[in-house]
Amino acid sequence: MSKKQEFAICLANEGFDDLEVWKVYRVLPDSKAGGVGCIRVIDESEEDYLYPADRFAVVYLPKYCPITFTEMAAKPGSQGVAGGHQK
Repeated sequence: MSKKQEFAICLANEGFDDLEVWKVYRVLPDSKAGGVGCIRVIDESEEDYLYPADRFAVVYLPKYCPITFTEMAAKPGSQGVAGGHQK
């Protein structure tokens, strides 16, 4: 069974020009970050960074989805999903 992926949509980027509004980012679990109101996301460079959690809305996907965000991000020319490639 594969590990569950979490994703979040960027809602605002004021003060964070490297974020793109309405872009979907892969989220890494980080309880310490959550404890201080932050979220850890992976960007296009495949690096993870902390941002204020109020800049994002977590996306809850159904158990079955014909194509995952990770698969979509791996397709050539795909836009709108950051951090889709597995390390």
